[in-house]
Amino acid sequence: MSTKKQIIIVSGLSGAGKTTFIKCVQTGGYPELAASLGMDKPAEWNVVLAKKMFNIQSLEEDKLILHLDIYKWFYVHRGLERIYKAIENTEIKSVVSLWVEPDVLVRRSSRKLRRRAAKAFHSFVAGLFRRTKKYTTRNVRHKKRLRLLTHNWRQYHAYRDPGTVGTVYKAWFDWVIRAPTAKHVLLDSTQNFSVITEEFCESEARQIVRGDFIRFQN
Repeated sequence: MSTKKQIIIVSGLSGAGKTTFIKCVQTGGYPELAASLGMDKPAEWNVVLAKKMFNIQSLEEDKLILHLDIYKWFYVHRGLERIYKAIENTEIKSVVSLWVEPDVLVRRSSRKLRRRAAKAFHSFVAGLFRRTKKYTTRNVRHKKRLRLLTHNWRQYHAYRDPGTVGTVYKAWFDWVIRAPTAKHVLLDSTQNFSVITEEFCESEARQIVRGDFIRFQN
């Protein structure tokens, strides 16, 4: 019996619905899809953010769901190859890639940007008028929120360019093709989570996945 940690990668751009999908599956949603991914008991699987995957071997849990923002790892962390090194001694049972319509993705990114801007502004005002012993902590939090706001601002403008989105997805598909994984499923998360088919890819708005899906369908 293998002692390797079992991993299911849930990937997509920020705003594609990764967190929502994971919560839905863990609470009993889409049972047939969960079973096809190798999740016999979804509630027993633990979520790990991608920034912690380099410490994945030190975790006690053996069944892990890796929450992966492919935009951040392609642009911010300068490539996807580092992921191989982080999970090279694990068993990748399945990879789920979430796709969402470009206009919907831009709207979701815009809402997140506005929320982050409001939090950053509130943090800045609080820092001006509350020079207490907690000021240093507040200042650190404010700087963190500014970094997140800057990231979201760049991300929002990147999402408005279909070419940028296409580049990220194509790079990710190439990574999955070379990865030692048992299954790769591409889901449309525009309204719900439905498996993308050949007919779906015939739409002009979805041409960035045309041709690629054939290479990883089982």
